[in-house]
Amino acid sequence: MYTEKDAKATWNSMINRCANGYAKVCDEWKSYIKFKQWYFDNVYGTKQFKLQLDKDLFSIGEKIYSPETCCFLPKSLNSLIASCTSRNGLLPGVQLTKANTYKASIGHIGKYSEKVFEAEYEAFEYYKIVKEKHIKIAAEAYEFLLPDRIYKALLEYEIKPIRRVCRNPENLKKSFIYGQGIR
Repeated sequence: MYTEKDAKATWNSMINRCANGYAKVCDEWKSYIKFKQWYFDNVYGTKQFKLQLDKDLFSIGEKIYSPETCCFLPKSLNSLIASCTSRNGLLPGVQLTKANTYKASIGHIGKYSEKVFEAEYEAFEYYKIVKEKHIKIAAEAYEFLLPDRIYKALLEYEIKPIRRVCRNPENLKKSFIYGQGIR
């Protein structure tokens, strides 16, 4: 059973992430009272599923917390969705290797796959196909728990070729040189 303490902790975490510039929060949710009402109307399951507030499933790349863009996902699903954006200036899931080729890397729950390509977009396409398959498999494993709206959105989830602008150009330069993503 979720409590007022859980709602407050979730709200505080969201507000802190927004204060750090990671995302934005809608005006309505700057008020804990408004957020709390939404929280208890939308939280489901029990604590054993480790639900997390997600802002990415219904607004890919937008990074905004609002009643329209958020839902609760089990931690493993939320991690799977959250890792679908670029962290190094390249397309999602792609790294530049020392040999100036492009490596697609996908990992989730003990399964890891990587493959090297000559073109960045080819590496992204491979990443996209494998990652979307992982998301569908994970959604099917949680079908018994997920509200229909969330389950359907996960089955239809499509990874977009969105590049995230690097806040620290020196880290981006290093990531190109050493073929490592920014963490």
